[in-house]
Amino acid sequence: YMLFLGTVMPLIMLVLVRCVIPESPRWLLCQNRDEEAKEILTKTHPPGTDVDGVIERIKDSLEIERAASTSVGWRAILLRPSPAIRRMLLVGVGISIIQQAVGIDAIMFYLLLDIREAGIQSELGQTSALIFLGVVKLAFVFVGAHLFDRYGRRPLLLISLLGCAVSLIVVSITFTSETHTSKAITIFALAVYLAFFSSGIGPGNWVVVSEVFATSIRAKAMS
Repeated sequence: YMLFLGTVMPLIMLVLVRCVIPESPRWLLCQNRDEEAKEILTKTHPPGTDVDGVIERIKDSLEIERAASTSVGWRAILLRPSPAIRRMLLVGVGISIIQQAVGIDAIMFYLLLDIREAGIQSELGQTSALIFLGVVKLAFVFVGAHLFDRYGRRPLLLISLLGCAVSLIVVSITFTSETHTSKAITIFALAVYLAFFSSGIGPGNWVVVSEVFATSIRAKAMS
């Protein structure tokens, strides 16, 4: 079953995605494939929508973005950034570094080892803990998507970082104990960590980075 989940299932999902998800109309218009873009927009928009008007608006936005992106070169970003661009880079690059500094990669790469070190030795217990933590991580992505628009970016990011820090402190403390209670606390603390990460700094990094840069440097800065 491990072979099936690890190799066959991703292939099935790849085939389904290839057959179901259409090409981006915006990209097609960039490639001057207007008829293909119109066909996809007709399928994805409600009946009666002025598809030609949608295409014209997309083309207008593409022209504006091209004009803005060519007005600022790499030199103005990397070598001689203005104070405004410097602040944008500080926020954009800084929050990306912070997202990795909270330790999500280490937690995910060594999650099974963390569970084992917490004292859960049975295969069933380890599998159950992994499934539980995976469900928590996925579920709170949707929670974060709702909260970001309701309460704003900055408060949610600060709360997320605080929650991640406290959770990791609890995990490190419980590793020094081998009682039955410490096992449950460790799994709970890992779940809380993943919940705070997935509802805040995890997706929030990409939200802020996509918004903080001006249109004139967004493509170059995000690359």
